Amino acid sequence: MPSASSNPSGAEQYAIQLPSDAFAKVAPYSHLAAHLLPQRSTNTTERPPRKPLRPCGRTASEFREPSCTTNSLSHCVGSAVTRLGDSTSVVCGIQAEILTLPPAPYDSSSVDAGEGRTDHDRNKSDRQKLATLNLLVPNVDLATGADPDHLPTTGSGAPSAEAQVLSSRILSLLLRSNVISLDSLRISGHHSARRRSSQDDMDVDSSTSSPSSPPDDDDDIPKEPETYWVLYISLLPLSISGKTSLFDALWAATVAALRTTRLPRAYWDGDAESVLCSRKEEEYRTLHVRGCPFAASFGVFVAPLGRVRTLEGGDEPPQDTEKEGEVGEGMRTLSDGRLAWVLADPEAGEDELCSETVTVVLDDRGETNWKFGILAVEKKGGSVLGWEDMEGVFDMAEERWREWRPAVLPWD
Repeated sequence: MPSASSNPSGAEQYAIQLPSDAFAKVAPYSHLAAHLLPQRSTNTTERPPRKPLRPCGRTASEFREPSCTTNSLSHCVGSAVTRLGDSTSVVCGIQAEILTLPPAPYDSSSVDAGEGRTDHDRNKSDRQKLATLNLLVPNVDLATGADPDHLPTTGSGAPSAEAQVLSSRILSLLLRSNVISLDSLRISGHHSARRRSSQDDMDVDSSTSSPSSPPDDDDDIPKEPETYWVLYISLLPLSISGKTSLFDALWAATVAALRTTRLPRAYWDGDAESVLCSRKEEEYRTLHVRGCPFAASFGVFVAPLGRVRTLEGGDEPPQDTEKEGEVGEGMRTLSDGRLAWVLADPEAGEDELCSETVTVVLDDRGETNWKFGILAVEKKGGSVLGWEDMEGVFDMAEERWREWRPAVLPWD
């Protein structure tokens, strides 16, 4: 029988204790805040104060351990499986096909303009052509039964809105980061007995020719069209714990699969008037990937107003927190008295309680004031994090990059 205590009104007051899992369902915000608050023991000689840990056992700034396995799918030109701890896993498979465009008309102005182009102009032009020709086609399929919110669908159902948003974010980051250049997907070279014999019979004076002079028309020699590799990037989550950090695993799987992609030697055959591929394994080439960018996601958890009870049962006053404006291991006090934490790599159960999320994508080849180049910053919801607070977020994202790189590139 529960114990009762008397109060001035004469009514009996019962103390009810709930298991942790029941507490999380009844009062999820108070449950998470109780774990994040520093615990003070009444008798420090017997045991030290408990370190604030999330229900998953991690500190506020601690990420799940990343892991990666490559070349898992034999029917793909590149594949990878990435995991965040034991709760989130994604498989990525890349397949390739050839896109053939009609021969472009000769334009001498394009030759002159290409001589003075800077790397920035060239990258911008490549991004535009990659997007126009749809040479990179990522597709995220969430209907895999990875979690209760994404059950498998029957038939040829359209992808969910969330899956389309994730696919669009992957494509946008692929184009923005320039990890794949247009030249790495271009199929160059020709192989034609008729073309070789015609060139041997030609007598060309190299001293009088110029790069801006149009080539002689020869109706017997077919013009070589523009040909490119198109990469279809299929991403299938096998398990999901935290929708915010799911993008981190998707992007890491994409980068790892691209780095293991091997394409056969392809060439334009003038006799067959088509692109042919070599079947020799030694003639396959590894796709050139520039840089090694990785993403790190964070969630901002704001505790409810009022005094929050700790796991030991006492009240934790806000005035004992760190000074306002600090972000990191500790908590911060907002202007209205609420407590806030920045949670790295939020899992399921934490993700739904975060009113604000931010994703940072870093690479080691950028030229900024930071040690790493900031490729993208995506922030939505809330107004807790300001530009001053983002410095601590960037520092944690840099540490996350150092964890991802050896997992994806163990041989470097």
